[in-house]
Amino acid sequence: KAVEDYSAIEGNVTIPAGQSSITVSVPIVDNDVFENTEFLQLLLTSVTSNAVLGDPEASVRIYDNDGMTITGATDFENNDVVFTVNVSDNIPTDATLKLHPTNSGATATQNADYDATTLRAYYIDENDQEQTLVEDKNTGFTLPDGIKEFFISYESNDDTIVESSETVRMQVSASFENVDGEIIEAFALGTATILDNENIVTITNTDPVDTIATE
Repeated sequence: KAVEDYSAIEGNVTIPAGQSSITVSVPIVDNDVFENTEFLQLLLTSVTSNAVLGDPEASVRIYDNDGMTITGATDFENNDVVFTVNVSDNIPTDATLKLHPTNSGATATQNADYDATTLRAYYIDENDQEQTLVEDKNTGFTLPDGIKEFFISYESNDDTIVESSETVRMQVSASFENVDGEIIEAFALGTATILDNENIVTITNTDPVDTIATE
């Protein structure tokens, strides 16, 4: 709802000559209400005669951040792509969690930049040992009592291509029935970054004399 979940906007936009798109920003309200994932629509109207409009409507998904947060790590290729998931007390212990890998908005290519078959969710136990929760995206799972943080990982691939940093995205859902008997399905989204290791510069000191630096 406008005001409660986002700030409604209206106005005119100009697409410069030679371009085919423009970014429109809608301010999202960060409230303290735990709620399902919500959507808003952006509608474009009154296009000038020298422009051709494709789809006049755009849908924006608003993720609630009062249930779960996902933080993606930044690391070099050939290391694991890791997401850290923190679960709040708004998510009951019997909630069913599920992994939802997504390519939407990501720049890394599945299987070329990371191995999708190595998907795994795990937590760290009291002995600092990794304990696997699930190893595929189709199986729901629950967290052991007292566990509020877990991790999701892929193995990334080491290629010989000089390229820019690339991103991998992950969604997690939590489904449960609240005290009013309503089925809640909360989602969270995170982005991890794969750095290219072809651009790493190694500096070797071949001078036997100690290196001295001064201000």
